[in-house]
Amino acid sequence: MEGGVVPESAIEAVTRTLANVKDMQTHLKDFLSISNPEVVAQLPPLQRAQAHLLLAKATTTLFALNSRCKGVNPDNHPVKSELERLRLYEVKLERLMESNKE
Repeated sequence: MEGGVVPESAIEAVTRTLANVKDMQTHLKDFLSISNPEVVAQLPPLQRAQAHLLLAKATTTLFALNSRCKGVNPDNHPVKSELERLRLYEVKLERLMESNKE
């Protein structure tokens, strides 16, 4: 930290985060298309479940990140149990998809 108030590691972390947010913005329109009921209705049932799970995980994760940015620890928030619940559904969906391949 040469004469600066903010540590170099913090500046690097913010720079990486900003790059990740910009990268996410480029894919946001494609991602949001799966929330369109007309698009989802055309998917086979397993892919539809996968799309719903992905959307739920993404929105819950973004909420947890937003909370963390506001100083709320997500580990002490109901969002943690929601992430755990989604993880259980993810495991179930993975099993179904594997059994569907056989």
